[in-house]
Amino acid sequence: MTAPRITRLGRYEILGRIATGGMATVYLARLPGQGGFAREFALKVVHPHLAEQEGFNVVHPTEIPA
Repeated sequence: MTAPRITRLGRYEILGRIATGGMATVYLARLPGQGGFAREFALKVVHPHLAEQEGFNVVHPTEIPA
């Protein structure tokens, strides 16, 4: 994973990049909540050139669509 550097993507804090592949990049992310609670998770972001293609929609059975 890359060195931690907090960046934001919408309501998510991006803590670092885990991996990049042919279709997407996976980041370690955190969603801050009330009372100091925060959840860390993997956030998969599809590469822009694929997301812009008409008809491109990939949903893997173990992934949750946004």
